[in-house]
Amino acid sequence: MMVNSWIYVLGIILIKGAWGLHTGPQLVSEPPALVSYPANRGTSLTCTAHGTPTPTITWVTGVGVRVEPIVGLRSIVATPGNSTLTLMPFTPHQYRHDIHHRQYRCVAGNSVGKVISRTSTVTAVVVQGMEVGVADVVGEVGGTAVLKCDVASTQAAHVTVKAWHIDGRMITPALKPDGRYWVLPTGELVVKNLTPSDAYSRISCATTHTLSPDTSTTSSKPARIMLQGSRRLSRPQVLLRQHQKLQPTVGTSLVLPCIATGHPTPYTSWRMDGGVGIRGEVMEGNLVFRTVASHDAGAYTCTANNSQGLDTYTVTMEPQSSLTVSVTPGSQRVDMGGSATLRCQVTGTPVDAITWYKDAHPLQPSSSVAVYDRTLHITKVGRSEAGMYQCMASNQKDAAQAAAQVDLGDSAPVWEYRFISQTLQPGPSVSLKCTAAGAPTPQITWKLDGYPLPDHPRLQVGQYVGMDGSVVSHLNLSSTRVEDGGSYSCMAGNQAGTIMHQARLNIYGPAWVRPMGVVTAVAGETLYLVCPVAGHPITNITWEKDSRHVTSDGHQRVLANGTLVISAVQRNTDGGSYSCTATDAHGRQHQSTATLRVMVPPTILSFNMGEVNAGMRIQVLCSAQGGDLPMNITWLKDGHHLNSNLMDGLTIKTLDQYSKILLLSELQGHHSGNYSCQASNAAKTVETSAVLVVRVPPTWVTSPHDLAATVGSSVVIPCHAEGFPKPRITWRKNTKVDSDNYRSIGGVQVSSNGSLVLPNIQHIDEGRYLCEADNSVGPPLRATVSLSVNAPPKFDQSLQQIMSVRRGSSATLACLANGDPPITLNWQAAHTTVQKHSTVREISGGVRGELVLSSVSNSDAGSFTCSASNMHGSDTFTIMLQVQ
Repeated sequence: MMVNSWIYVLGIILIKGAWGLHTGPQLVSEPPALVSYPANRGTSLTCTAHGTPTPTITWVTGVGVRVEPIVGLRSIVATPGNSTLTLMPFTPHQYRHDIHHRQYRCVAGNSVGKVISRTSTVTAVVVQGMEVGVADVVGEVGGTAVLKCDVASTQAAHVTVKAWHIDGRMITPALKPDGRYWVLPTGELVVKNLTPSDAYSRISCATTHTLSPDTSTTSSKPARIMLQGSRRLSRPQVLLRQHQKLQPTVGTSLVLPCIATGHPTPYTSWRMDGGVGIRGEVMEGNLVFRTVASHDAGAYTCTANNSQGLDTYTVTMEPQSSLTVSVTPGSQRVDMGGSATLRCQVTGTPVDAITWYKDAHPLQPSSSVAVYDRTLHITKVGRSEAGMYQCMASNQKDAAQAAAQVDLGDSAPVWEYRFISQTLQPGPSVSLKCTAAGAPTPQITWKLDGYPLPDHPRLQVGQYVGMDGSVVSHLNLSSTRVEDGGSYSCMAGNQAGTIMHQARLNIYGPAWVRPMGVVTAVAGETLYLVCPVAGHPITNITWEKDSRHVTSDGHQRVLANGTLVISAVQRNTDGGSYSCTATDAHGRQHQSTATLRVMVPPTILSFNMGEVNAGMRIQVLCSAQGGDLPMNITWLKDGHHLNSNLMDGLTIKTLDQYSKILLLSELQGHHSGNYSCQASNAAKTVETSAVLVVRVPPTWVTSPHDLAATVGSSVVIPCHAEGFPKPRITWRKNTKVDSDNYRSIGGVQVSSNGSLVLPNIQHIDEGRYLCEADNSVGPPLRATVSLSVNAPPKFDQSLQQIMSVRRGSSATLACLANGDPPITLNWQAAHTTVQKHSTVREISGGVRGELVLSSVSNSDAGSFTCSASNMHGSDTFTIMLQVQ
């Protein structure tokens, strides 16, 4: 029978969209992490987001308080998916700390969830007149002077040095000197090789405001270099030590100054902690990086050295690159009670903090949510766990975020609203309402006394899906009559389950029993046969079977509401004709008859599969012992139907209409799983299952191979094997040359995939290694690998690096390089010929080079470089010769 129904077109669209077309908000653009702006110009912050439905965007402070417009100071203009917050220009007396020096964030939300932007720290700067000064400095003839442009601390962050003026000559910041002068990119002026005439120079600096380029200032009072008398012997002193940590942006240029005073003139050098080679270029003692890279990170030490002593200065460089974040998977649907894992991947440096958010709020760890490093794991997904998740990476200057959507899938329906019982006179209209939520969106159906609804124009059913994903269904009855009374039920169902609610609608009038027709029951199960009675009040309901009164005897009984219950229905004894008679308060009776047809469901013999080694075969019979025909028998693996075309080595044979055989030949690992035999007929579908475990011997995923490594490096020797059970990986090392005597290795690191990790390789690590993978299925899998350890030349830095000799005497310069032979050693000097004066001799583990200079003159003073190389690398050692 068909029921007239009304369904909103919008409701149909939402049913499709609620779990298929709805996507959570994703931020397309967001304000930068740091915003500074001039007060007289104002600034705007814009947020854009997409999603379905289109997200609504609001603004909050850094602590989550809603931001509202303030007339004359702050405005917000919002359209679907876009919002702009504008901070208007203001005068100094209008400054408000809670508006003009504040953290702002935007929040985008729709029916799926919410996401929040990174924190944008906004600072308004009142551009006023700048006062710039340069202090006089003291220097020595032949020495070095450094001048600084002094700016008020309240303005220094937004003021840069544009140029220096020296007696009318303008010098701008650069990566290399301009003669004796060098304006560093940080603004300091360096004057080298001071002469007496420098005492008469007039020096000033010119600055500009970064937020107001038209605002520039030149120091009003010129500075002077105060020269002292004759130079005295003094220890080196490194100047410009104000920076201990620098965070340059990757791709920009950088100068690390190493400017030192002292007499004799100090020799300066740079080294990087860890002995790693320096990529930058040393220029007049300063270390210049024309393009900073991420791998330039580290601690750099400048050493100034002369005959009176040394001075050092260390600066740590942490290159900073723009942060980017991604979360995988970007969306996932998880059944109620299931688990979900989200992984946060971050590029860029440095990363000071990782914060997870759920629907724009910081995620708090709980019994169902845990964070491990950069992985978020939800152990038990419920309704409160569905929504938008974000990973936010941040440092002092930057922040980035990415979002992922978690939908709740396959959750059984729950009632949000149910109608109640009513008693009324015939005539008025009645509306019964049921509201349910679930995933996928449930469908609601109606019945009357357990039977399909009658088909007449006075009864209409309609339903729609609200914005929150709940389905709302109405049953409307107009001009009610006595025969409309009964027990109405609404059932909400989806693929995860079904729920039912019922309540009576009583309409005053004589007893009335609706037709019941043919009723089907399943043998062995309990049958509840409802008497579809209308009218009110009803005083008695009785049942007859084949014209004989039904009495309660344990097998059959009548409940107080008139429902006939038959336990363990049997075809031979319970099939037949059943009549229900209803009596009202005035003694009026009405009767209707049902024909009960009993169907017998299938029964299946159980079977076993167990554990079987790979390469063997298995045969299993599925046979139905009983049940009505026609009957269909099918095989399934892990819930999916099987046929011979879907799996290698699978054959399914039909013996007769009750039996099928499953044959698996040449078993492999992918054959493991849960196998089910399913038998179906008109009465019921039944199944029985067994688990097959295929034991697979180890095979290589990544087999070991010979490796060569450099002393001090880290090595990972692969040994990745798979099988079932998971193979156990053990490593051993050959302790003697030309023997098979392998012994276990203690104190080493083995990764989760079985690879051997050897950090800081030394010569003692050289040799042959044996990797063994064993899971007790077949013989163990073994492979040997040879590790060769190579040593590039490395100079002994403890030897003398500065040598002072008197003019006319002899000097012997020595260098000592250790490493694998053969090592080639050469002496070089830009100011003199040295090769004919050098000697090289081999020593244990390396070579020693000596350069002998007889009758030293002033022209011999300078740097001498000893270079060593072999097939594995090279190194240099510099000695500064000073002639007195």
